Amino acid sequence: MMGPNPSILGRLLLGTGLSILLMVLMGIVIVYFSIRNSFIEQIDVDLKSTANLMVSELETQGGNVYHEWLLDIEDDPTRALDDLAQAWDVRTGQSVKSPALGPRELPRFHGELNQPVFLDATIGGDQSVRAIGILVNAVPKDRVIEVPDYEIPQFVFVLAASTRQKDNALRNLRQTLILVGLGTFVLCGVAIFGVINQSLVPLKDLSDRLDAREDNQLGRPIVISHNFPMELRGLVEGYNHLLERIEGVRKRERDFSYHAAHELRTPLSGIKMVTELALTRERSSEDYQNRFQKVDTIADGMKTTVSRLMQFARLQGGNEVLVLDRIDLHELLDTAWKELSQKTKEHKLSAKWKLNSEHFIQENDEELLRILVSNLIDNAASYAEEGSAIKIETSDEKKHLILTISNAIPEKLEEDRERFFEPFYRADKVRTHGEGHSGIGLSLCKEIALTIGAIINIAPTDEKIFEAQVSIPFSDL
Repeated sequence: MMGPNPSILGRLLLGTGLSILLMVLMGIVIVYFSIRNSFIEQIDVDLKSTANLMVSELETQGGNVYHEWLLDIEDDPTRALDDLAQAWDVRTGQSVKSPALGPRELPRFHGELNQPVFLDATIGGDQSVRAIGILVNAVPKDRVIEVPDYEIPQFVFVLAASTRQKDNALRNLRQTLILVGLGTFVLCGVAIFGVINQSLVPLKDLSDRLDAREDNQLGRPIVISHNFPMELRGLVEGYNHLLERIEGVRKRERDFSYHAAHELRTPLSGIKMVTELALTRERSSEDYQNRFQKVDTIADGMKTTVSRLMQFARLQGGNEVLVLDRIDLHELLDTAWKELSQKTKEHKLSAKWKLNSEHFIQENDEELLRILVSNLIDNAASYAEEGSAIKIETSDEKKHLILTISNAIPEKLEEDRERFFEPFYRADKVRTHGEGHSGIGLSLCKEIALTIGAIINIAPTDEKIFEAQVSIPFSDL
Protein backbone atom coordinates (compact mmCIF):
# COMPACT_ATOMS: atom_id res chain seq x y z
CA MET A 1 0.00 0.00 0.00
CA MET A 2 1.41 3.34 -1.02
CA GLY A 3 1.88 6.19 1.44
CA PRO A 4 0.06 9.53 1.38
CA ASN A 5 2.53 10.91 -1.20
CA PRO A 6 3.18 8.17 -3.76
CA SER A 7 5.85 8.60 -6.38
CA ILE A 8 5.14 9.06 -10.07
CA LEU A 9 6.56 5.57 -10.65
CA GLY A 10 4.20 4.17 -8.04
CA ARG A 11 1.22 5.96 -9.55
CA LEU A 12 2.05 4.77 -13.05
CA LEU A 13 2.64 1.19 -11.92
CA LEU A 14 -0.58 1.13 -9.93
CA GLY A 15 -2.65 2.56 -12.76
CA THR A 16 -1.02 0.37 -15.41
CA GLY A 17 -1.19 -2.73 -13.22
CA LEU A 18 -4.88 -2.28 -12.56
CA SER A 19 -5.50 -1.71 -16.28
CA ILE A 20 -3.58 -4.85 -17.24
CA LEU A 21 -5.35 -6.88 -14.55
CA LEU A 22 -8.72 -5.67 -15.79
CA MET A 23 -7.85 -6.51 -19.41
CA VAL A 24 -6.56 -9.98 -18.43
CA LEU A 25 -9.74 -10.70 -16.45
CA MET A 26 -11.89 -9.49 -19.33
CA GLY A 27 -9.89 -11.67 -21.74
CA ILE A 28 -10.30 -14.73 -19.49
CA VAL A 29 -14.04 -14.16 -19.17
CA ILE A 30 -14.51 -13.61 -22.91
CA VAL A 31 -12.46 -16.67 -23.91
CA TYR A 32 -14.10 -18.88 -21.28
CA PHE A 33 -17.67 -18.02 -22.15
CA SER A 34 -16.96 -18.17 -25.88
CA ILE A 35 -15.66 -21.75 -25.58
CA ARG A 36 -18.43 -22.67 -23.14
CA ASN A 37 -21.10 -21.42 -25.51
CA SER A 38 -19.44 -23.33 -28.35
CA PHE A 39 -19.62 -26.54 -26.30
CA ILE A 40 -23.28 -25.95 -25.51
CA GLU A 41 -24.11 -25.16 -29.13
CA GLN A 42 -22.42 -28.38 -30.28
CA ILE A 43 -24.32 -30.44 -27.69
CA ASP A 44 -27.59 -28.79 -28.74
CA VAL A 45 -26.91 -29.58 -32.40
CA ASP A 46 -26.21 -33.22 -31.60
CA LEU A 47 -29.27 -33.49 -29.35
CA LYS A 48 -31.56 -31.93 -31.93
CA SER A 49 -30.27 -34.16 -34.72
CA THR A 50 -30.69 -37.34 -32.66
CA ALA A 51 -34.09 -36.28 -31.33
CA ASN A 52 -35.41 -35.49 -34.80
CA LEU A 53 -34.21 -38.89 -36.06
CA MET A 54 -35.89 -40.77 -33.23
CA VAL A 55 -39.14 -38.86 -33.55
CA SER A 56 -39.10 -39.41 -37.30
CA GLU A 57 -38.71 -43.16 -36.88
CA LEU A 58 -41.55 -43.32 -34.40
CA GLU A 59 -43.85 -41.39 -36.67
CA THR A 60 -43.26 -43.83 -39.55
CA GLN A 61 -44.68 -46.82 -37.70
CA GLY A 62 -48.07 -48.16 -38.82
CA GLY A 63 -51.28 -48.41 -36.85
CA ASN A 64 -51.40 -47.04 -33.36
CA VAL A 65 -47.89 -45.64 -33.59
CA TYR A 66 -47.38 -44.46 -30.07
CA HIS A 67 -48.59 -47.56 -28.27
CA GLU A 68 -46.91 -49.95 -30.65
CA TRP A 69 -43.63 -48.13 -30.01
CA LEU A 70 -44.06 -48.47 -26.27
CA LEU A 71 -44.74 -52.15 -26.57
CA ASP A 72 -41.83 -52.63 -28.94
CA ILE A 73 -39.38 -51.06 -26.47
CA GLU A 74 -40.77 -52.98 -23.50
CA ASP A 75 -41.04 -56.37 -25.33
CA ASP A 76 -37.76 -56.14 -27.23
CA PRO A 77 -34.92 -54.76 -25.08
CA THR A 78 -32.58 -54.90 -28.06
CA ARG A 79 -34.50 -51.97 -29.47
CA ALA A 80 -34.13 -49.95 -26.30
CA LEU A 81 -32.52 -46.56 -26.61
CA ASP A 82 -28.87 -46.23 -25.56
CA ASP A 83 -29.38 -42.57 -24.89
CA LEU A 84 -31.07 -40.92 -21.94
CA ALA A 85 -34.59 -40.67 -23.39
CA GLN A 86 -38.14 -40.61 -22.12
CA ALA A 87 -41.56 -40.15 -23.70
CA TRP A 88 -44.98 -39.31 -22.22
CA ASP A 89 -48.47 -39.78 -23.63
CA VAL A 90 -50.07 -36.38 -23.32
CA ARG A 91 -53.60 -37.79 -22.80
CA THR A 92 -52.88 -40.63 -20.40
CA GLY A 93 -49.62 -39.48 -18.84
CA GLN A 94 -48.16 -42.95 -19.48
CA SER A 95 -44.39 -42.80 -20.11
CA VAL A 96 -41.61 -44.99 -21.39
CA LYS A 97 -37.90 -44.42 -20.93
CA SER A 98 -34.67 -45.87 -22.08
CA PRO A 99 -32.95 -48.50 -19.89
CA ALA A 100 -29.96 -46.13 -19.51
CA LEU A 101 -32.07 -43.96 -17.23
CA GLY A 102 -32.78 -46.74 -14.76
CA PRO A 103 -34.92 -45.42 -11.91
CA ARG A 104 -34.16 -41.82 -12.78
CA GLU A 105 -36.61 -39.49 -14.45
CA LEU A 106 -36.00 -36.81 -17.03
CA PRO A 107 -37.72 -33.45 -16.63
CA ARG A 108 -40.95 -33.26 -18.60
CA PHE A 109 -40.92 -30.04 -20.60
CA HIS A 110 -41.70 -28.82 -24.11
CA GLY A 111 -42.53 -25.81 -26.19
CA GLU A 112 -44.95 -25.38 -29.07
CA LEU A 113 -45.79 -28.33 -31.33
CA ASN A 114 -42.65 -29.59 -33.10
CA GLN A 115 -40.60 -26.74 -31.57
CA PRO A 116 -37.63 -28.08 -29.58
CA VAL A 117 -36.73 -26.51 -26.23
CA PHE A 118 -33.36 -26.92 -24.48
CA LEU A 119 -32.80 -27.16 -20.75
CA ASP A 120 -29.93 -27.72 -18.26
CA ALA A 121 -30.95 -30.13 -15.53
CA THR A 122 -29.68 -32.52 -12.88
CA ILE A 123 -30.94 -36.11 -12.70
CA GLY A 124 -30.39 -38.67 -9.98
CA GLY A 125 -29.30 -35.89 -7.68
CA ASP A 126 -25.73 -35.66 -9.04
CA GLN A 127 -25.64 -35.99 -12.83
CA SER A 128 -25.74 -32.82 -14.88
CA VAL A 129 -27.37 -33.12 -18.29
CA ARG A 130 -28.36 -31.04 -21.26
CA ALA A 131 -31.86 -31.99 -22.49
CA ILE A 132 -34.13 -31.29 -25.45
CA GLY A 133 -37.94 -31.51 -25.18
CA ILE A 134 -40.31 -31.79 -28.16
CA LEU A 135 -44.09 -31.99 -28.36
CA VAL A 136 -45.09 -34.14 -31.43
CA ASN A 137 -48.15 -35.76 -32.97
CA ALA A 138 -48.39 -39.55 -33.05
CA VAL A 139 -50.03 -39.56 -36.49
CA PRO A 140 -47.80 -41.00 -39.25
CA LYS A 141 -46.83 -38.60 -42.00
CA ASP A 142 -47.37 -41.19 -44.77
CA ARG A 143 -51.07 -41.85 -44.25
CA VAL A 144 -54.21 -39.84 -43.63
CA ILE A 145 -56.15 -40.42 -40.42
CA GLU A 146 -59.77 -39.46 -40.53
CA VAL A 147 -59.98 -38.01 -37.01
CA PRO A 148 -60.46 -34.49 -35.68
CA ASP A 149 -57.33 -32.57 -34.75
CA TYR A 150 -58.19 -32.56 -31.05
CA GLU A 151 -58.32 -36.42 -31.11
CA ILE A 152 -54.86 -36.87 -32.64
CA PRO A 153 -52.62 -38.56 -30.05
CA GLN A 154 -49.57 -36.51 -28.89
CA PHE A 155 -46.53 -37.32 -26.84
CA VAL A 156 -43.65 -35.40 -25.25
CA PHE A 157 -40.24 -36.71 -26.18
CA VAL A 158 -37.20 -35.69 -24.06
CA LEU A 159 -33.62 -36.60 -24.92
CA ALA A 160 -30.69 -35.79 -22.64
CA ALA A 161 -26.91 -35.99 -22.83
CA SER A 162 -24.45 -35.97 -19.96
CA THR A 163 -22.35 -32.82 -19.63
CA ARG A 164 -19.59 -34.46 -17.60
CA GLN A 165 -17.05 -34.21 -20.40
CA LYS A 166 -18.04 -30.62 -21.06
CA ASP A 167 -17.78 -29.73 -17.38
CA ASN A 168 -14.37 -31.40 -17.08
CA ALA A 169 -13.16 -29.64 -20.20
CA LEU A 170 -14.40 -26.28 -18.91
CA ARG A 171 -12.79 -26.90 -15.52
CA ASN A 172 -9.44 -27.59 -17.20
CA LEU A 173 -9.98 -24.53 -19.39
CA ARG A 174 -10.57 -22.29 -16.35
CA GLN A 175 -7.37 -23.50 -14.71
CA THR A 176 -5.41 -22.99 -17.91
CA LEU A 177 -6.82 -19.50 -18.46
CA ILE A 178 -6.03 -18.50 -14.88
CA LEU A 179 -2.43 -19.67 -15.18
CA VAL A 180 -2.03 -18.00 -18.56
CA GLY A 181 -3.63 -14.81 -17.21
CA LEU A 182 -1.32 -14.71 -14.17
CA GLY A 183 1.69 -15.31 -16.38
CA THR A 184 0.59 -12.59 -18.78
CA PHE A 185 0.01 -10.18 -15.90
CA VAL A 186 3.45 -10.82 -14.41
CA LEU A 187 5.27 -10.57 -17.74
CA CYS A 188 3.43 -7.41 -18.74
CA GLY A 189 4.06 -5.93 -15.29
CA VAL A 190 7.80 -6.58 -15.52
CA ALA A 191 7.96 -5.19 -19.06
CA ILE A 192 5.96 -2.08 -18.21
CA PHE A 193 7.99 -1.49 -15.04
CA GLY A 194 11.14 -1.51 -17.15
CA VAL A 195 9.65 0.83 -19.75
CA ILE A 196 8.25 3.27 -17.17
CA ASN A 197 11.41 3.24 -15.08
CA GLN A 198 13.51 3.93 -18.18
CA SER A 199 11.13 6.68 -19.27
CA LEU A 200 11.55 8.43 -15.90
CA VAL A 201 15.33 8.54 -16.18
CA PRO A 202 15.29 12.02 -17.85
CA LEU A 203 13.12 13.31 -14.99
CA LYS A 204 15.58 11.96 -12.41
CA ASP A 205 18.49 13.44 -14.36
CA LEU A 206 16.69 16.78 -14.40
CA SER A 207 16.17 16.59 -10.64
CA ASP A 208 19.85 15.75 -10.08
CA ARG A 209 20.91 18.70 -12.25
CA LEU A 210 18.77 21.06 -10.21
CA ASP A 211 20.04 19.68 -6.90
CA ALA A 212 23.64 20.06 -8.04
CA ARG A 213 23.29 23.77 -8.81
CA GLU A 214 25.32 26.26 -6.82
CA ASP A 215 23.79 29.43 -5.40
CA ASN A 216 25.39 31.54 -8.13
CA GLN A 217 23.83 29.34 -10.82
CA LEU A 218 20.20 29.54 -9.70
CA GLY A 219 19.26 32.14 -12.29
CA ARG A 220 20.73 30.23 -15.25
CA PRO A 221 18.15 28.52 -17.52
CA ILE A 222 18.20 24.76 -18.01
CA VAL A 223 19.56 23.68 -21.39
CA ILE A 224 18.05 20.48 -22.80
CA SER A 225 19.12 18.29 -25.71
CA HIS A 226 17.15 17.72 -28.90
CA ASN A 227 16.15 14.19 -27.81
CA PHE A 228 14.77 15.33 -24.45
CA PRO A 229 11.26 13.88 -23.85
CA MET A 230 8.53 16.02 -25.33
CA GLU A 231 6.34 15.65 -22.22
CA LEU A 232 9.04 17.22 -20.04
CA ARG A 233 9.87 20.09 -22.37
CA GLY A 234 6.87 22.07 -21.07
CA LEU A 235 8.07 21.52 -17.50
CA VAL A 236 11.57 22.77 -18.33
CA GLU A 237 10.23 25.74 -20.29
CA GLY A 238 7.91 26.63 -17.40
CA TYR A 239 10.82 26.34 -14.98
CA ASN A 240 13.03 28.55 -17.15
CA HIS A 241 10.19 31.08 -17.41
CA LEU A 242 9.87 31.01 -13.63
CA LEU A 243 13.60 31.60 -13.31
CA GLU A 244 13.29 34.61 -15.59
CA ARG A 245 10.47 36.01 -13.46
CA ILE A 246 12.41 35.36 -10.26
CA GLU A 247 15.47 37.00 -11.73
CA GLY A 248 13.31 39.94 -12.76
CA VAL A 249 11.96 40.24 -9.23
CA ARG A 250 15.48 40.06 -7.80
CA LYS A 251 16.64 42.74 -10.23
CA ARG A 252 13.72 44.98 -9.30
CA GLU A 253 14.52 44.45 -5.63
CA ARG A 254 18.16 45.32 -6.22
CA ASP A 255 17.18 48.37 -8.25
CA PHE A 256 14.63 49.36 -5.63
CA SER A 257 17.17 49.05 -2.84
CA TYR A 258 19.75 51.00 -4.82
CA HIS A 259 17.39 53.82 -5.76
CA ALA A 260 15.87 53.92 -2.27
CA ALA A 261 19.34 54.28 -0.79
CA HIS A 262 20.16 56.94 -3.38
CA GLU A 263 16.95 58.86 -2.63
CA LEU A 264 17.71 58.84 1.06
CA ARG A 265 21.41 59.57 0.65
CA THR A 266 20.78 62.84 -1.17
CA PRO A 267 18.71 64.50 1.60
CA LEU A 268 21.00 63.04 4.27
CA SER A 269 23.92 64.62 2.48
CA GLY A 270 21.99 67.89 2.49
CA ILE A 271 21.32 67.63 6.24
CA LYS A 272 24.97 66.82 6.91
CA MET A 273 26.15 69.75 4.82
CA VAL A 274 23.78 72.19 6.54
CA THR A 275 24.78 71.01 10.01
CA GLU A 276 28.52 71.04 9.19
CA LEU A 277 28.27 74.60 7.92
CA ALA A 278 26.32 75.59 11.00
CA LEU A 279 29.11 74.23 13.23
CA THR A 280 32.00 75.92 11.43
CA ARG A 281 31.60 79.15 13.48
CA GLU A 282 29.42 80.97 15.87
CA ARG A 283 26.17 82.16 14.30
CA SER A 284 23.24 84.26 15.27
CA SER A 285 20.09 82.65 16.56
CA GLU A 286 18.29 83.77 13.41
CA ASP A 287 20.92 82.09 11.22
CA TYR A 288 20.67 78.90 13.25
CA GLN A 289 16.89 79.02 12.96
CA ASN A 290 17.05 79.38 9.17
CA ARG A 291 19.42 76.43 8.90
CA PHE A 292 17.28 74.30 11.22
CA GLN A 293 14.24 75.24 9.14
CA LYS A 294 16.07 73.99 6.05
CA VAL A 295 16.94 70.75 7.85
CA ASP A 296 13.28 70.39 8.83
CA THR A 297 12.21 70.89 5.21
CA ILE A 298 14.68 68.25 4.04
CA ALA A 299 13.47 65.89 6.79
CA ASP A 300 9.85 66.39 5.67
CA GLY A 301 10.89 65.42 2.16
CA MET A 302 12.64 62.34 3.51
CA LYS A 303 9.55 61.44 5.50
CA THR A 304 7.41 61.68 2.36
CA THR A 305 9.90 59.59 0.38
CA VAL A 306 10.08 56.88 3.07
CA SER A 307 6.28 56.83 3.32
CA ARG A 308 5.92 56.35 -0.43
CA LEU A 309 8.59 53.65 -0.46
CA MET A 310 6.78 51.75 2.29
CA GLN A 311 3.43 52.11 0.52
CA PHE A 312 4.92 50.96 -2.77
CA ALA A 313 6.56 47.89 -1.18
CA ARG A 314 3.34 47.03 0.66
CA LEU A 315 1.21 47.17 -2.47
CA GLN A 316 3.70 45.14 -4.49
CA GLY A 317 3.40 42.39 -1.89
CA GLY A 318 -0.18 41.83 -3.05
CA ASN A 319 -1.56 41.41 0.48
CA GLU A 320 -3.39 44.71 0.77
CA VAL A 321 -6.88 44.42 2.29
CA LEU A 322 -9.30 47.08 1.05
CA VAL A 323 -11.30 49.04 3.63
CA LEU A 324 -14.40 50.30 1.81
CA ASP A 325 -16.00 53.61 2.78
CA ARG A 326 -18.21 56.24 1.16
CA ILE A 327 -15.85 58.79 -0.33
CA ASP A 328 -16.49 62.25 -1.70
CA LEU A 329 -13.94 62.37 -4.52
CA HIS A 330 -14.39 66.11 -5.11
CA GLU A 331 -13.66 66.85 -1.46
CA LEU A 332 -10.64 64.55 -1.66
CA LEU A 333 -9.32 66.48 -4.67
CA ASP A 334 -9.82 69.83 -2.93
CA THR A 335 -7.97 68.62 0.17
CA ALA A 336 -5.06 67.28 -1.87
CA TRP A 337 -4.73 70.61 -3.70
CA LYS A 338 -4.74 72.60 -0.48
CA GLU A 339 -1.99 70.40 0.99
CA LEU A 340 0.27 71.58 -1.86
CA SER A 341 -0.41 75.25 -1.26
CA GLN A 342 3.20 76.07 -0.43
CA LYS A 343 4.52 74.55 -3.66
CA THR A 344 1.74 76.01 -5.83
CA LYS A 345 2.18 79.51 -4.36
CA GLU A 346 5.95 79.38 -4.72
CA HIS A 347 5.70 78.54 -8.42
CA LYS A 348 2.55 80.55 -9.13
CA LEU A 349 0.44 77.52 -10.04
CA SER A 350 -3.35 77.60 -10.16
CA ALA A 351 -6.06 75.00 -10.44
CA LYS A 352 -8.66 74.93 -13.18
CA TRP A 353 -11.59 72.82 -11.98
CA LYS A 354 -14.16 71.04 -14.16
CA LEU A 355 -16.14 68.63 -12.00
CA ASN A 356 -19.00 67.17 -14.06
CA SER A 357 -19.35 63.69 -12.56
CA GLU A 358 -22.68 62.65 -11.05
CA HIS A 359 -21.01 59.70 -9.33
CA PHE A 360 -18.38 61.56 -7.31
CA ILE A 361 -19.59 59.73 -4.18
CA GLN A 362 -17.89 56.34 -4.40
CA GLU A 363 -17.41 53.31 -2.18
CA ASN A 364 -13.70 52.58 -2.14
CA ASP A 365 -10.60 52.49 0.05
CA GLU A 366 -10.28 56.08 1.21
CA GLU A 367 -6.61 55.86 2.21
CA LEU A 368 -5.47 54.38 -1.11
CA LEU A 369 -7.63 56.76 -3.15
CA ARG A 370 -6.25 59.71 -1.15
CA ILE A 371 -2.67 58.61 -1.84
CA LEU A 372 -3.49 58.15 -5.54
CA VAL A 373 -5.04 61.61 -5.89
CA SER A 374 -2.31 63.33 -3.84
CA ASN A 375 0.50 61.78 -5.85
CA LEU A 376 -1.08 62.66 -9.20
CA ILE A 377 -1.59 66.31 -8.20
CA ASP A 378 1.87 66.49 -6.62
CA ASN A 379 3.44 65.05 -9.79
CA ALA A 380 1.59 67.64 -11.90
CA ALA A 381 2.67 70.47 -9.61
CA SER A 382 6.30 69.28 -9.60
CA TYR A 383 6.63 69.26 -13.36
CA ALA A 384 4.17 71.99 -14.44
CA GLU A 385 5.41 75.03 -16.25
CA GLU A 386 5.78 77.91 -13.81
CA GLY A 387 2.79 80.22 -13.72
CA SER A 388 0.55 77.70 -15.52
CA ALA A 389 -2.80 76.20 -14.54
CA ILE A 390 -3.28 72.56 -13.60
CA LYS A 391 -6.56 71.20 -14.97
CA ILE A 392 -8.47 68.86 -12.67
CA GLU A 393 -11.55 67.27 -14.27
CA THR A 394 -14.08 64.55 -13.44
CA SER A 395 -16.69 63.03 -15.72
CA ASP A 396 -18.80 59.90 -16.27
CA GLU A 397 -18.16 57.52 -19.14
CA LYS A 398 -19.43 53.94 -19.70
CA LYS A 399 -20.10 53.18 -16.00
CA HIS A 400 -16.75 54.63 -15.00
CA LEU A 401 -15.78 57.78 -13.13
CA ILE A 402 -13.01 59.48 -15.10
CA LEU A 403 -10.47 61.62 -13.25
CA THR A 404 -8.17 63.68 -15.49
CA ILE A 405 -5.25 65.81 -14.27
CA SER A 406 -3.24 67.66 -16.90
CA ASN A 407 -0.47 70.23 -16.74
CA ALA A 408 1.67 72.22 -19.14
CA ILE A 409 5.35 71.27 -19.40
CA PRO A 410 8.12 73.56 -20.63
CA GLU A 411 9.50 71.23 -23.31
CA LYS A 412 8.33 68.45 -25.56
CA LEU A 413 8.51 65.09 -23.80
CA GLU A 414 10.02 62.40 -25.99
CA GLU A 415 10.50 59.59 -23.43
CA ASP A 416 8.72 56.28 -23.76
CA ARG A 417 5.39 56.58 -21.92
CA GLU A 418 5.88 53.11 -20.38
CA ARG A 419 8.87 54.43 -18.45
CA PHE A 420 6.70 56.89 -16.54
CA PHE A 421 5.59 54.03 -14.28
CA GLU A 422 9.12 52.84 -13.54
CA PRO A 423 10.13 53.32 -9.91
CA PHE A 424 12.49 56.32 -9.41
CA TYR A 425 12.12 57.44 -13.03
CA ARG A 426 12.18 61.22 -13.45
CA ALA A 427 11.82 63.22 -16.63
CA ASP A 428 14.71 65.45 -15.74
CA LYS A 429 14.70 67.09 -19.15
CA VAL A 430 11.48 68.94 -18.47
CA ARG A 431 11.66 69.23 -14.71
CA THR A 432 11.60 72.84 -13.57
CA HIS A 433 10.78 72.76 -9.87
CA GLY A 434 10.49 69.12 -8.95
CA GLU A 435 13.59 69.24 -6.82
CA GLY A 436 13.44 66.66 -4.09
CA HIS A 437 10.86 64.66 -6.02
CA SER A 438 11.38 60.94 -5.29
CA GLY A 439 10.30 59.55 -8.64
CA ILE A 440 8.21 56.88 -6.91
CA GLY A 441 4.86 58.68 -7.13
CA LEU A 442 3.61 57.43 -10.51
CA SER A 443 4.77 53.85 -9.78
CA LEU A 444 2.80 54.01 -6.55
CA CYS A 445 -0.24 55.33 -8.42
CA LYS A 446 -0.12 52.39 -10.81
CA GLU A 447 0.03 49.88 -7.95
CA ILE A 448 -2.89 51.59 -6.20
CA ALA A 449 -4.94 51.58 -9.40
CA LEU A 450 -4.39 47.85 -9.81
CA THR A 451 -5.36 47.28 -6.17
CA ILE A 452 -8.66 49.20 -6.30
CA GLY A 453 -9.64 47.95 -9.75
CA ALA A 454 -8.99 51.18 -11.63
CA ILE A 455 -7.16 51.83 -14.90
CA ILE A 456 -4.52 54.55 -15.15
CA ASN A 457 -3.03 56.05 -18.32
CA ILE A 458 -0.30 58.68 -18.39
CA ALA A 459 0.97 60.27 -21.58
CA PRO A 460 1.65 63.60 -23.31
CA THR A 461 -1.43 64.74 -25.23
CA ASP A 462 0.54 67.12 -27.44
CA GLU A 463 3.96 68.74 -27.47
CA LYS A 464 3.73 70.49 -24.09
CA ILE A 465 0.72 69.02 -22.29
CA PHE A 466 1.07 66.08 -19.90
CA GLU A 467 -2.08 64.22 -18.86
CA ALA A 468 -2.85 61.59 -16.24
CA GLN A 469 -6.22 59.83 -16.46
CA VAL A 470 -7.75 57.36 -14.00
CA SER A 471 -10.85 55.29 -14.80
CA ILE A 472 -12.68 54.06 -11.67
CA PRO A 473 -15.68 51.72 -12.08
CA PHE A 474 -18.94 52.92 -10.48
CA SER A 475 -19.64 51.32 -7.13
CA ASP A 476 -23.14 50.11 -6.24
CA LEU A 477 -24.19 52.41 -3.39
